Amino acid sequence: MPRPILAGVCSGISVHIGLHVWTVRAICLLLCTVGIGILLYVWFAVTMQVDRGRRTSRS
Repeated sequence: MPRPILAGVCSGISVHIGLHVWTVRAICLLLCTVGIGILLYVWFAVTMQVDRGRRTSRS
């Protein structure tokens, strides 16, 4: 997982959808200039699950 900067929202989204983390951060910044990005970021920060680093093997 990419290194989180603030709450790890962009890092988590980038892993989930398969985009580069800086692409997701750029989109988030663009959305923040419109105003909706701040609300979405806070909502994701509150509702996203925390990655504890545990992986399950699928054999």
